[in-house]
Amino acid sequence: MPAPDVGTPAAPVPRPHLGHLRRLTDDTGMIQHALGPVPNRATGYTSDDNARALLVCLEAIRAGDREAEELAGTYLAFLAWALGPDGWFHNNFSYDRRPLPEEPSEDCQGRCLWALAAAARHWAGTSQGRAAARFFQQGLAAAPRLRQLRGRANLVIALAEWLGGEDGAGGAGSPAEGPARAAVEDLLRQAAGALVRAWETCRGPVPFTHSRAHEPELES
Repeated sequence: MPAPDVGTPAAPVPRPHLGHLRRLTDDTGMIQHALGPVPNRATGYTSDDNARALLVCLEAIRAGDREAEELAGTYLAFLAWALGPDGWFHNNFSYDRRPLPEEPSEDCQGRCLWALAAAARHWAGTSQGRAAARFFQQGLAAAPRLRQLRGRANLVIALAEWLGGEDGAGGAGSPAEGPARAAVEDLLRQAAGALVRAWETCRGPVPFTHSRAHEPELES
């Protein structure tokens, strides 16, 4: 099979089809599961799924789907509702909007921050963008609690997304509100450094497992 020509422009990313996402979404947010095309309301809602849905809608908007704006606003409102006063995002909610008992999810925390960073950049200079930036800053208060690989990895993506354009806050879609750029850069260095140290410690043949319980905790 011939190697691809690196000089050939990449094919455009196809526009997402959001029909199923719309079926799963009500005025609260996206329902967690479906039975084929039918939303399974008994499964309630999760913050990490609404964060994923927000990221998908932002990509759809960039691809020209203006109707995705309303969906994105719903998912942003869900994350604002799930954000606690300590900066932690509660993940699991029943269909009647009650928070369910849970162990805090670091994966969810990092993913919510990622979605908020992307939303703040996408809507920079608007009221929605300012709100997303404020929620992002509040969520960063819980960043020191992240110790597992997935949580730190999602945090790294979120911080890199926030920094975005090279010309700093206020340019090329970078948020003018929210945490200071220097503080985000410092936190990014710390989080990325912890991942590198974990890789240096664990590199080599290791048993494959899907279990998050076996993830090593990272040193600060």
